[in-house]
Amino acid sequence: KHQTGASMQNLTKKQAGSLAFAGLGAVSFHRYRTQVNEQSSMFSAVRAQQTCRLLVGRTAVVVGATSGIGEGCALRLAEAGCSVIAVGRDPVRGAAVTYACAERSASAATPGETATPSHSFFQCDAFSLKDVKGCASQIIAKHHKIDALVLSQGMATIQGFTPTLEGNDQKLTLHYFSRMAFASQLLPAL
Repeated sequence: KHQTGASMQNLTKKQAGSLAFAGLGAVSFHRYRTQVNEQSSMFSAVRAQQTCRLLVGRTAVVVGATSGIGEGCALRLAEAGCSVIAVGRDPVRGAAVTYACAERSASAATPGETATPSHSFFQCDAFSLKDVKGCASQIIAKHHKIDALVLSQGMATIQGFTPTLEGNDQKLTLHYFSRMAFASQLLPAL
């Protein structure tokens, strides 16, 4: 509660000193907290720059790159200097993501950088394990070395068992079987 001028005069010297100390403590704590936050963000920025330097010239496969978290990962990897292989169902959205990756790579390039990352799109329906294996084979045929694999394909639903054309549950296939299939198929190039 804020004290008015008249009631402040009625405080004893000890009470006034305690009040001043409490105020000083709050100000000092605020300054300390601000300084810690600034240092923390500075260290985070340095860590991010070091990580980005490690990604330049690398190749990353991002499954589920046409929307959501996968799209965000693909764009950030492109910005960091990675060649991004985007994988998704929709070729129109895939073209948009590869174009956005190229823009991010160009805008983030440092002066004097000679190698420009290349970005590509592979169409794959992760509900089909046959399609996943075919897509992985195409990726390995074109890219012999892969440095990172991001598996972000998914869907949010509370529906019950919904069979795929292969007879598996859609959710289980998308969230587990297709991820394991991509990982095992791309393992020789990782």
